[in-house]
Amino acid sequence: MKMILISLLALASFSAPEEHDVAMAVFRLSVDDAGLSLQINFDREDYCKTSDLSLEAVNRVQLQTYLEQTTNWVINGKKQALIVEEVTAEREHFKATCRFPRVEGAVQQLLLQNEFMLGVDQQSNVIMLDLNGASRGFRMHQGRREIKVDY
Repeated sequence: MKMILISLLALASFSAPEEHDVAMAVFRLSVDDAGLSLQINFDREDYCKTSDLSLEAVNRVQLQTYLEQTTNWVINGKKQALIVEEVTAEREHFKATCRFPRVEGAVQQLLLQNEFMLGVDQQSNVIMLDLNGASRGFRMHQGRREIKVDY
């Protein structure tokens, strides 16, 4: 039931381009052939306001700096550096493709501290974990800035 609610919230945030009802970023962590990857989809206008930037100023290096300031990833007991590989603009959203280059083996434990765009009124960060053959979802917000997941 929780996954259905999160999926509906994610769909609502991206399906109505003219309306801005739900302030949300979606983080999807998964394993692919190159290792542990992270996709982030977030609102362009809100991000630019939060970071006091023009659309043209948003790039891979700028986003990586912002993520380093607003997120902390500890995987299997080790703090991990997130590398932003690409940022693209799609309609009213940015899409970032990121990677954790030093994670070896399966994820056994994840600790995430996340304050990404929490300066936006009623911002939610939906964390979707597709790891170890299981999908799990979590909603982070002003009142929930940290999650710990054991596999």
